[in-house]
Amino acid sequence: MKKISSSKIININSKSLSEIKKLNPEDLGLNKIQNPNIFEYNSRVFKVLKYKIKSRLIFKIFYKENNIYIELQGIKDVPKFIKKNITLDIKVDIYQEDEICRAKRFISLNLNKDSFFHKFLSDEIANKLLFNILEALSKRFDKKFLKKVLL
Repeated sequence: MKKISSSKIININSKSLSEIKKLNPEDLGLNKIQNPNIFEYNSRVFKVLKYKIKSRLIFKIFYKENNIYIELQGIKDVPKFIKKNITLDIKVDIYQEDEICRAKRFISLNLNKDSFFHKFLSDEIANKLLFNILEALSKRFDKKFLKKVLL
């Protein structure tokens, strides 16, 4: 299995942790689908390889005293070919550090051991493909996340 990951610390200067905890997840585009704290985000069209994907991301949000933890639970409406070959993991930890609220974002992509890509592509090309997908996902997630939280 090949794995590539990206992490980033994002400063949220305009809000404190207590202000972020008061935000209504539905105002952020997250629709509650199940208790406890399971939400769905309907993404806009996203291009991966030759596929146009309009997926639904399922997140679980944990509200703790000193942080908010968001974790991807699953993805719906992804082509079987992609779902079978690539695994996505997203985690966000929002916390207060002195006067600044921060979000530590972690995204990883795994190329499954038995995948088509692993069998027929060189390691260099598979790594490049994963890197390009991860870079696009990271930029898109950071942009959407910041836009939603900083409203």
